[in-house]
Amino acid sequence: MRDITERRQNEERLFRLASLDPLTDLHNRSAWRASLTATLDAGEPATVLLFDLDSFKEVNDTLGHSAGDAVLKDVALRLKSICKDALMLARLGGDEFVALMAGDNVRAAKTLAEQLVLAISKPYEFAGELISIGVSIGLSFAPIHGRRSEDLLGAADLALYKAKAAGKGRYELFVPAFREVAIARRTFERELRLAFENSEFELFYQPQIATGTHKLTGAEALMRWRHPTRGLLSPASFMDVLREKPLAAAVGEWALRTACKQAVKWRVEAPDFRISVNLFEAQLRSGRLLAVVREVLAETGLPPEALELEIVENILLRRDKSTVRLLNGLRELGVGLAFDDYGTGFASLSLLKQYPVTRLKIDRSFIRDLNTNPGDAAVVKAVIYLGKSFGLGVIAEGVETQAQVDFLTANDCLEAQGYLFGKPVPSAEFSLRFIFQKASRD
Repeated sequence: MRDITERRQNEERLFRLASLDPLTDLHNRSAWRASLTATLDAGEPATVLLFDLDSFKEVNDTLGHSAGDAVLKDVALRLKSICKDALMLARLGGDEFVALMAGDNVRAAKTLAEQLVLAISKPYEFAGELISIGVSIGLSFAPIHGRRSEDLLGAADLALYKAKAAGKGRYELFVPAFREVAIARRTFERELRLAFENSEFELFYQPQIATGTHKLTGAEALMRWRHPTRGLLSPASFMDVLREKPLAAAVGEWALRTACKQAVKWRVEAPDFRISVNLFEAQLRSGRLLAVVREVLAETGLPPEALELEIVENILLRRDKSTVRLLNGLRELGVGLAFDDYGTGFASLSLLKQYPVTRLKIDRSFIRDLNTNPGDAAVVKAVIYLGKSFGLGVIAEGVETQAQVDFLTANDCLEAQGYLFGKPVPSAEFSLRFIFQKASRD
Protein backbone atom coordinates (compact mmCIF):
# COMPACT_ATOMS: atom_id res chain seq x y z
CA MET A 1 0.00 0.00 0.00
CA ARG A 2 1.29 3.49 -0.89
CA ASP A 3 -0.22 6.98 -1.29
CA ILE A 4 -0.47 7.87 -5.01
CA THR A 5 -2.35 11.16 -4.48
CA GLU A 6 0.62 13.32 -5.44
CA ARG A 7 1.27 11.27 -8.57
CA ARG A 8 -2.36 11.61 -9.64
CA GLN A 9 -2.26 15.35 -9.01
CA ASN A 10 0.87 15.63 -11.17
CA GLU A 11 -0.77 13.57 -13.92
CA GLU A 12 -3.87 15.77 -13.73
CA ARG A 13 -1.73 18.91 -13.91
CA LEU A 14 0.18 17.58 -16.93
CA PHE A 15 -3.07 16.63 -18.65
CA ARG A 16 -4.46 20.13 -18.14
CA LEU A 17 -1.28 21.72 -19.44
CA ALA A 18 -1.31 19.48 -22.50
CA SER A 19 -4.99 19.67 -23.44
CA LEU A 20 -6.76 22.62 -21.78
CA ASP A 21 -6.70 26.36 -22.38
CA PRO A 22 -5.58 27.89 -19.07
CA LEU A 23 -7.81 30.98 -19.37
CA THR A 24 -11.19 29.50 -20.34
CA ASP A 25 -10.73 25.87 -19.22
CA LEU A 26 -11.90 24.77 -22.67
CA HIS A 27 -9.83 22.34 -24.70
CA ASN A 28 -6.93 23.80 -26.63
CA ARG A 29 -5.98 23.54 -30.31
CA SER A 30 -4.02 20.28 -30.04
CA ALA A 31 -6.82 18.53 -28.14
CA TRP A 32 -9.33 19.83 -30.69
CA ARG A 33 -7.35 18.42 -33.61
CA ALA A 34 -7.06 15.04 -31.94
CA SER A 35 -10.81 14.90 -31.26
CA LEU A 36 -11.80 15.98 -34.77
CA THR A 37 -9.37 13.52 -36.36
CA ALA A 38 -10.71 10.66 -34.23
CA THR A 39 -14.31 11.54 -35.18
CA LEU A 40 -13.50 11.65 -38.89
CA ASP A 41 -11.43 8.46 -38.76
CA ALA A 42 -14.42 6.70 -37.23
CA GLY A 43 -16.51 7.78 -40.24
CA GLU A 44 -19.06 9.54 -38.04
CA PRO A 45 -21.03 12.53 -39.41
CA ALA A 46 -20.21 15.76 -37.58
CA THR A 47 -20.74 19.51 -37.59
CA VAL A 48 -18.03 22.11 -37.03
CA LEU A 49 -18.99 25.60 -35.79
CA LEU A 50 -16.10 28.08 -35.91
CA PHE A 51 -16.60 31.29 -33.89
CA ASP A 52 -14.82 34.65 -34.10
CA LEU A 53 -15.81 37.50 -31.79
CA ASP A 54 -16.75 40.81 -33.44
CA SER A 55 -15.26 44.05 -32.07
CA PHE A 56 -13.25 42.18 -29.43
CA LYS A 57 -10.05 44.12 -30.18
CA GLU A 58 -11.77 47.32 -29.08
CA VAL A 59 -12.39 45.77 -25.66
CA ASN A 60 -8.67 45.20 -25.12
CA ASP A 61 -7.78 48.59 -26.59
CA THR A 62 -10.24 50.63 -24.53
CA LEU A 63 -10.67 48.68 -21.27
CA GLY A 64 -7.47 46.64 -21.10
CA HIS A 65 -6.58 42.97 -21.33
CA SER A 66 -8.14 42.17 -17.94
CA ALA A 67 -11.52 43.12 -19.38
CA GLY A 68 -10.79 41.10 -22.51
CA ASP A 69 -9.86 38.03 -20.44
CA ALA A 70 -13.08 38.36 -18.42
CA VAL A 71 -15.14 38.48 -21.62
CA LEU A 72 -13.39 35.39 -23.01
CA LYS A 73 -14.16 33.47 -19.81
CA ASP A 74 -17.82 34.47 -20.01
CA VAL A 75 -17.99 33.49 -23.69
CA ALA A 76 -16.67 30.04 -22.76
CA LEU A 77 -19.36 29.69 -20.08
CA ARG A 78 -22.09 30.66 -22.55
CA LEU A 79 -20.75 28.16 -25.08
CA LYS A 80 -20.83 25.40 -22.47
CA SER A 81 -24.36 26.37 -21.47
CA ILE A 82 -25.76 26.16 -25.01
CA CYS A 83 -23.61 23.40 -26.52
CA LYS A 84 -24.27 20.86 -23.77
CA ASP A 85 -24.14 17.96 -26.25
CA ALA A 86 -20.89 19.02 -27.92
CA LEU A 87 -18.32 16.34 -28.62
CA MET A 88 -15.77 19.03 -27.89
CA LEU A 89 -15.54 22.78 -27.24
CA ALA A 90 -12.20 24.49 -27.71
CA ARG A 91 -10.48 27.84 -27.80
CA LEU A 92 -8.15 27.88 -30.78
CA GLY A 93 -6.44 31.07 -29.69
CA GLY A 94 -7.17 34.77 -29.29
CA ASP A 95 -10.93 35.31 -29.68
CA GLU A 96 -11.47 32.22 -31.86
CA PHE A 97 -13.51 29.28 -30.55
CA VAL A 98 -14.82 26.08 -32.10
CA ALA A 99 -17.48 23.49 -31.36
CA LEU A 100 -17.68 19.92 -32.66
CA MET A 101 -21.20 18.50 -32.69
CA ALA A 102 -22.34 15.00 -33.56
CA GLY A 103 -24.41 14.58 -36.73
CA ASP A 104 -24.77 16.64 -39.88
CA ASN A 105 -28.33 17.89 -39.58
CA VAL A 106 -28.41 21.28 -41.27
CA ARG A 107 -31.60 22.49 -39.60
CA ALA A 108 -30.31 21.61 -36.13
CA ALA A 109 -26.99 23.34 -36.88
CA LYS A 110 -28.75 26.52 -38.02
CA THR A 111 -30.90 26.57 -34.88
CA LEU A 112 -27.83 26.14 -32.69
CA ALA A 113 -25.95 28.88 -34.55
CA GLU A 114 -28.87 31.29 -34.10
CA GLN A 115 -28.95 30.56 -30.37
CA LEU A 116 -25.21 31.14 -30.10
CA VAL A 117 -25.32 34.46 -31.96
CA LEU A 118 -28.03 35.70 -29.60
CA ALA A 119 -26.40 34.42 -26.44
CA ILE A 120 -22.86 35.60 -27.13
CA SER A 121 -24.07 39.02 -28.30
CA LYS A 122 -25.72 39.82 -24.96
CA PRO A 123 -23.80 42.46 -22.95
CA TYR A 124 -20.97 41.50 -20.59
CA GLU A 125 -20.17 43.27 -17.34
CA PHE A 126 -16.70 44.12 -16.08
CA ALA A 127 -15.82 46.52 -13.25
CA GLY A 128 -19.19 48.22 -13.56
CA GLU A 129 -18.88 48.61 -17.33
CA LEU A 130 -21.25 47.02 -19.84
CA ILE A 131 -19.37 45.55 -22.79
CA SER A 132 -21.05 44.78 -26.11
CA ILE A 133 -19.50 42.45 -28.66
CA GLY A 134 -20.88 40.16 -31.34
CA VAL A 135 -19.95 36.87 -32.92
CA SER A 136 -19.67 35.52 -36.44
CA ILE A 137 -19.93 31.77 -37.10
CA GLY A 138 -18.89 29.55 -39.97
CA LEU A 139 -20.35 26.04 -40.26
CA SER A 140 -19.15 22.97 -42.15
CA PHE A 141 -20.32 19.34 -42.18
CA ALA A 142 -18.53 16.02 -42.34
CA PRO A 143 -18.24 14.08 -44.52
CA ILE A 144 -19.82 16.26 -47.24
CA HIS A 145 -17.36 19.15 -46.85
CA GLY A 146 -14.28 17.14 -46.03
CA ARG A 147 -12.98 13.86 -44.66
CA ARG A 148 -9.79 15.37 -43.26
CA SER A 149 -9.62 17.70 -40.28
CA GLU A 150 -7.74 20.36 -42.28
CA ASP A 151 -10.38 20.38 -45.03
CA LEU A 152 -13.30 20.54 -42.62
CA LEU A 153 -11.85 23.34 -40.49
CA GLY A 154 -10.78 25.16 -43.65
CA ALA A 155 -14.35 24.99 -44.96
CA ALA A 156 -15.69 26.41 -41.68
CA ASP A 157 -13.07 29.16 -41.85
CA LEU A 158 -14.18 30.16 -45.37
CA ALA A 159 -17.80 30.27 -44.19
CA LEU A 160 -16.70 32.42 -41.23
CA TYR A 161 -14.92 34.83 -43.58
CA LYS A 162 -18.12 35.10 -45.61
CA ALA A 163 -20.15 35.80 -42.46
CA LYS A 164 -17.82 38.61 -41.43
CA ALA A 165 -17.75 40.10 -44.92
CA ALA A 166 -21.56 40.07 -45.01
CA GLY A 167 -21.86 42.29 -41.94
CA LYS A 168 -20.85 40.25 -38.87
CA GLY A 169 -23.21 39.13 -36.10
CA ARG A 170 -24.41 36.24 -38.26
CA TYR A 171 -23.60 32.70 -39.39
CA GLU A 172 -22.90 31.17 -42.79
CA LEU A 173 -22.94 27.58 -44.03
CA PHE A 174 -20.06 26.53 -46.22
CA VAL A 175 -20.75 26.01 -49.92
CA PRO A 176 -18.13 24.82 -52.45
CA ALA A 177 -18.24 28.18 -54.25
CA PHE A 178 -16.53 29.75 -51.20
CA ARG A 179 -13.46 27.62 -51.87
CA GLU A 180 -13.45 28.56 -55.55
CA VAL A 181 -13.63 32.25 -54.58
CA ALA A 182 -10.79 31.80 -52.09
CA ILE A 183 -8.61 30.14 -54.72
CA ALA A 184 -9.37 32.93 -57.17
CA ARG A 185 -8.56 35.54 -54.53
CA ARG A 186 -5.20 33.91 -53.74
CA THR A 187 -4.39 33.86 -57.46
CA PHE A 188 -5.35 37.52 -57.73
CA GLU A 189 -3.19 38.43 -54.71
CA ARG A 190 -0.24 36.65 -56.30
CA GLU A 191 -0.83 38.59 -59.52
CA LEU A 192 -0.87 41.83 -57.49
CA ARG A 193 2.54 41.05 -56.02
CA LEU A 194 3.91 40.32 -59.48
CA ALA A 195 2.27 43.47 -60.86
CA PHE A 196 4.35 45.63 -58.55
CA GLU A 197 7.53 43.68 -59.24
CA ASN A 198 6.93 43.91 -63.00
CA SER A 199 6.03 47.64 -62.96
CA GLU A 200 2.48 47.04 -64.21
CA PHE A 201 0.98 49.84 -62.08
CA GLU A 202 0.60 53.25 -63.71
CA LEU A 203 -0.53 56.68 -62.55
CA PHE A 204 -3.24 58.54 -64.41
CA TYR A 205 -3.97 62.20 -63.65
CA GLN A 206 -7.30 64.03 -63.42
CA PRO A 207 -7.29 67.84 -63.65
CA GLN A 208 -8.49 70.05 -60.80
CA ILE A 209 -9.97 73.34 -61.97
CA ALA A 210 -10.88 76.71 -60.47
CA THR A 211 -14.66 76.99 -60.83
CA GLY A 212 -14.69 80.72 -61.45
CA THR A 213 -12.02 80.91 -64.14
CA HIS A 214 -11.76 77.28 -65.35
CA LYS A 215 -7.98 77.56 -64.92
CA LEU A 216 -5.94 74.49 -64.01
CA THR A 217 -4.95 74.40 -60.31
CA GLY A 218 -3.58 70.88 -60.05
CA ALA A 219 -4.32 67.19 -60.54
CA GLU A 220 -5.12 64.08 -58.55
CA ALA A 221 -2.89 61.07 -59.19
CA LEU A 222 -4.99 57.92 -59.60
CA MET A 223 -3.67 54.39 -59.89
CA ARG A 224 -4.32 52.01 -62.77
CA TRP A 225 -3.15 48.43 -63.34
CA ARG A 226 -2.14 47.46 -66.87
CA HIS A 227 -2.82 43.75 -66.51
CA PRO A 228 -0.95 41.57 -69.02
CA THR A 229 -4.09 39.65 -70.05
CA ARG A 230 -7.08 41.65 -68.76
CA GLY A 231 -5.98 45.04 -70.01
CA LEU A 232 -6.23 48.33 -68.12
CA LEU A 233 -7.95 47.92 -64.74
CA SER A 234 -9.45 50.74 -62.68
CA PRO A 235 -8.93 50.93 -58.88
CA ALA A 236 -12.37 49.40 -58.31
CA SER A 237 -10.99 46.12 -59.70
CA PHE A 238 -8.09 45.74 -57.28
CA MET A 239 -7.80 48.49 -54.66
CA ASP A 240 -9.83 46.76 -51.91
CA VAL A 241 -7.50 43.76 -52.07
CA LEU A 242 -4.32 45.79 -52.47
CA ARG A 243 -4.90 48.05 -49.47
CA GLU A 244 -5.06 44.98 -47.18
CA LYS A 245 -1.78 43.52 -48.40
CA PRO A 246 1.70 44.09 -46.89
CA LEU A 247 2.93 45.59 -50.17
CA ALA A 248 0.40 48.46 -49.93
CA ALA A 249 2.90 50.73 -48.17
CA ALA A 250 5.55 50.11 -50.86
CA VAL A 251 3.03 50.73 -53.66
CA GLY A 252 1.90 53.92 -51.93
CA GLU A 253 5.49 55.13 -51.65
CA TRP A 254 6.03 54.42 -55.37
CA ALA A 255 2.89 56.40 -56.26
CA LEU A 256 3.98 59.33 -54.08
CA ARG A 257 7.47 59.44 -55.58
CA THR A 258 6.23 59.07 -59.17
CA ALA A 259 3.56 61.77 -58.80
CA CYS A 260 5.97 64.24 -57.21
CA LYS A 261 8.56 63.73 -59.96
CA GLN A 262 5.88 64.37 -62.56
CA ALA A 263 4.57 67.46 -60.75
CA VAL A 264 8.05 69.02 -60.75
CA LYS A 265 8.18 68.72 -64.56
CA TRP A 266 4.72 70.28 -64.97
CA ARG A 267 5.51 73.18 -62.63
CA VAL A 268 8.06 74.43 -65.15
CA GLU A 269 5.11 75.45 -67.36
CA ALA A 270 2.53 75.83 -64.56
CA PRO A 271 4.34 77.24 -61.50
CA ASP A 272 1.30 77.08 -59.20
CA PHE A 273 0.49 73.45 -60.04
CA ARG A 274 -0.46 71.22 -57.07
CA ILE A 275 -0.42 67.39 -57.05
CA SER A 276 -2.80 65.34 -54.89
CA VAL A 277 -1.85 61.79 -53.91
CA ASN A 278 -4.01 59.25 -52.07
CA LEU A 279 -2.52 57.56 -49.00
CA PHE A 280 -2.92 53.92 -48.02
CA GLU A 281 -3.63 53.27 -44.37
CA ALA A 282 -0.58 50.97 -44.39
CA GLN A 283 1.60 54.01 -45.08
CA LEU A 284 0.40 55.71 -41.92
CA ARG A 285 1.00 52.54 -39.91
CA SER A 286 4.46 51.90 -41.37
CA GLY A 287 6.17 54.50 -39.19
CA ARG A 288 8.07 55.74 -42.28
CA LEU A 289 5.63 58.12 -43.95
CA LEU A 290 6.99 61.38 -42.54
CA ALA A 291 10.56 60.43 -43.42
CA VAL A 292 9.51 59.23 -46.90
CA VAL A 293 7.65 62.48 -47.67
CA ARG A 294 10.61 64.54 -46.46
CA GLU A 295 12.94 62.40 -48.59
CA VAL A 296 10.77 62.61 -51.73
CA LEU A 297 10.45 66.39 -51.46
CA ALA A 298 14.20 66.73 -51.06
CA GLU A 299 14.96 64.37 -53.97
CA THR A 300 12.49 65.91 -56.41
CA GLY A 301 12.72 69.54 -55.34
CA LEU A 302 8.93 69.80 -55.15
CA PRO A 303 7.85 72.57 -52.73
CA PRO A 304 5.84 71.13 -49.80
CA GLU A 305 2.90 73.41 -50.52
CA ALA A 306 2.64 71.83 -54.01
CA LEU A 307 1.86 68.41 -52.49
CA GLU A 308 -1.51 67.42 -51.05
CA LEU A 309 -2.06 64.02 -49.39
CA GLU A 310 -5.59 62.63 -49.39
CA ILE A 311 -6.82 60.75 -46.32
CA VAL A 312 -10.02 58.71 -46.03
CA GLU A 313 -12.33 58.83 -43.06
CA ASN A 314 -11.61 55.41 -41.53
CA ILE A 315 -8.03 56.53 -40.85
CA LEU A 316 -9.14 59.65 -39.00
CA LEU A 317 -11.83 57.84 -37.02
CA ARG A 318 -9.17 55.87 -35.15
CA ARG A 319 -8.29 59.06 -33.22
CA ASP A 320 -5.00 57.58 -31.99
CA LYS A 321 -2.21 59.87 -30.83
CA SER A 322 0.35 58.49 -33.29
CA THR A 323 -1.84 59.50 -36.25
CA VAL A 324 -2.32 62.99 -34.82
CA ARG A 325 1.45 63.37 -34.37
CA LEU A 326 2.12 62.11 -37.89
CA LEU A 327 -0.37 64.45 -39.54
CA ASN A 328 0.90 67.38 -37.49
CA GLY A 329 4.41 66.49 -38.64
CA LEU A 330 3.29 66.53 -42.27
CA ARG A 331 1.66 69.91 -41.80
CA GLU A 332 4.82 71.26 -40.22
CA LEU A 333 6.60 70.28 -43.44
CA GLY A 334 4.09 72.44 -45.29
CA VAL A 335 2.27 69.57 -47.00
CA GLY A 336 -1.50 69.89 -47.52
CA LEU A 337 -3.92 67.29 -46.10
CA ALA A 338 -7.27 66.66 -47.82
CA PHE A 339 -10.19 64.87 -46.14
CA ASP A 340 -11.39 62.64 -49.01
CA ASP A 341 -15.08 61.77 -49.62
CA TYR A 342 -16.22 64.11 -46.86
CA GLY A 343 -19.87 63.69 -45.93
CA THR A 344 -20.29 60.04 -46.92
CA GLY A 345 -19.44 58.42 -43.57
CA PHE A 346 -19.74 59.20 -39.88
CA ALA A 347 -17.20 62.00 -39.64
CA SER A 348 -17.97 64.39 -36.80
CA LEU A 349 -17.11 68.06 -36.58
CA SER A 350 -14.64 67.24 -33.83
CA LEU A 351 -12.42 65.57 -36.44
CA LEU A 352 -11.97 68.93 -38.14
CA LYS A 353 -10.78 70.36 -34.82
CA GLN A 354 -8.55 67.43 -33.90
CA TYR A 355 -6.77 66.84 -37.21
CA PRO A 356 -4.84 69.46 -39.19
CA VAL A 357 -6.65 68.95 -42.51
CA THR A 358 -6.43 71.75 -45.05
CA ARG A 359 -9.09 70.77 -47.59
CA LEU A 360 -12.45 68.99 -47.73
CA LYS A 361 -13.34 66.96 -50.80
CA ILE A 362 -17.09 66.78 -51.44
CA ASP A 363 -17.94 63.26 -52.59
CA ARG A 364 -19.31 62.74 -56.10
CA SER A 365 -22.46 61.10 -54.70
CA PHE A 366 -23.68 64.55 -53.55
CA ILE A 367 -22.73 66.28 -56.79
CA ARG A 368 -24.51 63.91 -59.18
CA ASP A 369 -28.09 65.11 -58.38
CA LEU A 370 -27.07 68.47 -57.03
CA ASN A 371 -29.49 70.44 -59.22
CA THR A 372 -32.51 68.19 -58.66
CA ASN A 373 -32.17 66.84 -55.12
CA PRO A 374 -32.62 69.46 -52.35
CA GLY A 375 -30.98 67.13 -49.83
CA ASP A 376 -27.78 66.83 -51.86
CA ALA A 377 -27.76 70.59 -52.43
CA ALA A 378 -28.08 71.17 -48.68
CA VAL A 379 -25.18 68.82 -47.92
CA VAL A 380 -22.96 70.55 -50.46
CA LYS A 381 -23.79 73.98 -49.06
CA ALA A 382 -23.14 72.71 -45.53
CA VAL A 383 -19.70 71.32 -46.44
CA ILE A 384 -18.75 74.57 -48.18
CA TYR A 385 -19.89 76.49 -45.09
CA LEU A 386 -17.83 74.20 -42.83
CA GLY A 387 -14.80 74.76 -45.01
CA LYS A 388 -15.15 78.51 -44.71
CA SER A 389 -15.76 78.32 -40.96
CA PHE A 390 -12.66 76.21 -40.34
CA GLY A 391 -10.51 78.05 -42.84
CA LEU A 392 -10.26 75.02 -45.14
CA GLY A 393 -10.26 74.74 -48.89
CA VAL A 394 -13.13 72.84 -50.55
CA ILE A 395 -13.10 70.91 -53.82
CA ALA A 396 -16.03 69.06 -55.39
CA GLU A 397 -15.50 65.69 -57.12
CA GLY A 398 -17.54 64.13 -59.92
CA VAL A 399 -18.56 67.36 -61.68
CA GLU A 400 -20.08 66.52 -65.08
CA THR A 401 -22.34 69.44 -66.07
CA GLN A 402 -22.08 73.22 -66.36
CA ALA A 403 -25.17 73.51 -64.15
CA GLN A 404 -23.23 71.83 -61.34
CA VAL A 405 -20.34 74.25 -61.87
CA ASP A 406 -22.75 77.19 -61.75
CA PHE A 407 -24.17 75.98 -58.43
CA LEU A 408 -20.71 75.48 -56.96
CA THR A 409 -19.53 78.88 -58.18
CA ALA A 410 -22.60 80.62 -56.78
CA ASN A 411 -21.95 79.00 -53.39
CA ASP A 412 -18.23 79.83 -53.32
CA CYS A 413 -16.81 76.34 -53.88
CA LEU A 414 -13.58 77.45 -55.50
CA GLU A 415 -12.36 74.17 -57.08
CA ALA A 416 -13.77 71.11 -58.80
CA GLN A 417 -12.76 68.01 -60.70
CA GLY A 418 -14.74 65.62 -62.86
CA TYR A 419 -15.44 64.43 -66.38
CA LEU A 420 -16.66 67.89 -67.44
CA PHE A 421 -13.05 69.06 -67.22
CA GLY A 422 -11.32 65.80 -68.06
CA LYS A 423 -11.10 62.11 -67.28
CA PRO A 424 -8.00 60.62 -65.64
CA VAL A 425 -5.36 60.19 -68.37
CA PRO A 426 -1.69 59.13 -68.60
CA SER A 427 0.96 61.77 -67.94
CA ALA A 428 1.83 62.27 -71.62
CA GLU A 429 -1.79 62.96 -72.56
CA PHE A 430 -2.25 65.22 -69.54
CA SER A 431 0.78 67.24 -70.62
CA LEU A 432 -0.63 67.80 -74.10
CA ARG A 433 -4.19 68.58 -73.04
CA PHE A 434 -3.66 70.65 -69.90
CA ILE A 435 -0.06 71.76 -69.37
CA PHE A 436 1.19 72.85 -72.79
CA GLN A 437 -2.24 74.19 -73.80
CA LYS A 438 -2.18 76.34 -70.66
CA ALA A 439 1.34 77.53 -71.46
CA SER A 440 0.34 78.49 -75.01
CA ARG A 441 -2.71 80.40 -73.73
CA ASP A 442 -0.57 82.24 -71.21
